[in-house]
This record gives sequence, structure tokens and C-alpha cells, in this order.
Amino acid sequence: MLKKGLWLALFVIALVLLGNCQEKKTTLGVIQIVSHPSLDAARQGFMDYLEESGFEPDKNILISYENAQGDEEQARYIVDKFTKEKTDLILAISTPSARAAISQNRIPVLFTAVTDPVGAGLEEKLNNSARLIAGVTDLTTGCAQLQLLRELLPETKTIGIIYNKAERYAALQVERLRESVADYNMTIITKEVENDMEAVHAAKNLLGEIDVLYLPTDKTVNSGLDEILLWAKLAKKPVFTGEAAGVQQGALAAVEVNYYKLGRQTGEMAVKLLKKEKQIAQLGVESSRDNDIFINWQTANELGIKVPPSLTAKAKILP
Repeated sequence: MLKKGLWLALFVIALVLLGNCQEKKTTLGVIQIVSHPSLDAARQGFMDYLEESGFEPDKNILISYENAQGDEEQARYIVDKFTKEKTDLILAISTPSARAAISQNRIPVLFTAVTDPVGAGLEEKLNNSARLIAGVTDLTTGCAQLQLLRELLPETKTIGIIYNKAERYAALQVERLRESVADYNMTIITKEVENDMEAVHAAKNLLGEIDVLYLPTDKTVNSGLDEILLWAKLAKKPVFTGEAAGVQQGALAAVEVNYYKLGRQTGEMAVKLLKKEKQIAQLGVESSRDNDIFINWQTANELGIKVPPSLTAKAKILP
């Protein structure tokens, strides 16, 4: 018969072996700068994709979610906490979160809902061969806008664009269009403005020279949108905008980021990392892939534009 001490030793050894056999849970730190419908949707899309891919919270992955409540100093504190806990991966939602996350250089960082990675100060980190950062930008590509225009108005040759170059997001949208327009055998005419009155004046002057007027997401231009749409209607020229709100007001169409799908796209990148299929240095910056298309049916009818079945099947029809 084994002595009591030997039984105890065997029991301890068995516990150690059992502990070693148990799979170590992956840890994920999620930092969000503030609660906002778009950012919340991106986070939900990310989480849903992870769970669908086999990463179930509290089973095989431990997720720590932190909201900085709009405070960038608090965001850095959160990142320090993740670093001390030796978190396996950080998800940074929005530009301020990404800026805070790159303050450390030990834990891989995925970002989502960052409009301008270069302008956000991520360029040096992204260009580093040993970089620990990648992600998905919420800036739509010029191709996405031009493809919609081509499907809806295949005869388009000249696009007029009005924007305030002081508004970074608007300037980036115009830059993306410039990069892609030649591939679609189109040309663009741009007018820079500083206030809504200049925007209306520029629209009136452009309408006789162009086939389509494009208005990026721009607070300056949007302030005069109602009047611009009125002049465009009189000239029988279609207007595209950078967001659905413009279509609701009477513009013909828009391509807008779907933040839930943006989060899922970022989740795809995370799964590749967590399953060791990719190293983060092998990933880069992706543009939003699955965007929403909005079309104003009433405006299309007024302009005599027939929306092809390929668009009616996937577009959201307003109003």
C-alpha cells in the first residue's frame, strides 16, 4: 500500500501535468476612445467575426474592453495596462486609440475606423519592416465611388468636384478620386472653396461644364447643399455625395462605409494573427471593402435615370 506522502506527491504531479495540458487562453485588449454608433458597430462586427471563427469569449479567448471616455491620456493609461498584462493583441478603434496604442512597441496592434493612418502619425510605424501595426481605414476608395458612377451613369466623362481643402477628410476623398479616375476614362474638374456661398457659386459655374457633380463629405460644402441641389436640378445634372445624408436631401447617390462590416474585415485580419497564419508585419492597411450604396429613387426618376437591376439588388433606396 502506498504511503500517504507518496499519494500526495503523485496527486500534486497530476495537477501540474493537467495544468500544463490545458490550453492557454489568448488575450485581446480592445480600446475605444468613446462610445459612438459607428465605433460601436465596428467593435460588434469585429467581435462577431471572432466568435464565428471559433474564438469564444471566456472559453478560449479573454477579452478586456476599455473605453477612454474621450480622454487621450486615459487611452495611454489603458494601453500601459494592456502592456503590463502582456496582452497578445490590441484592437484600437478610431484614430486617438491607434495613436495611444503605438506608444508601446511590444504588442501587435490592429486598428479600425481610422480615416487617415498617415495623418494620424502611424506612417513611421507602418513603414517599419519590423512593424507591429496593421488595420483597416474607413476612407472609401476612389474606385468604389467611380464604380457606382459607372454602373449608374455609364456615359459619364467629366466629374466636377467642390470641396474645402482645409477639411482633411474631404481632401483625402478627392485625392483618392484623382488616383483612380484615369482607370475609368474620366476626367475631373475641382473647385476649392472656403465657405458655403463660394460652394454654391462654384456649383453654378461648374454645372455647364460637367456630366456629374461630386460633393465629398465636407461640412463647408454641405452647409450649402440644399441650394446646390436646387441648381443641379434646374440644370438636370446628377449629384453624388460622400454620405447617405446627402442622398436623403436629394442627391442621386452615395457610397458610405458600413462600420459593422468594417469591423468584420478587421476581424478577418485578427483571426489570421491569432491562428498564427500570418505575422502582423505581413499585413498592411486595407480600405473598407463592403460599403453601402444609397440611391434616391425620386431623384433618379426626375432625371430620367434608369437604375440597373445590378444596383437595385444591393442598394439602399431612399427616401
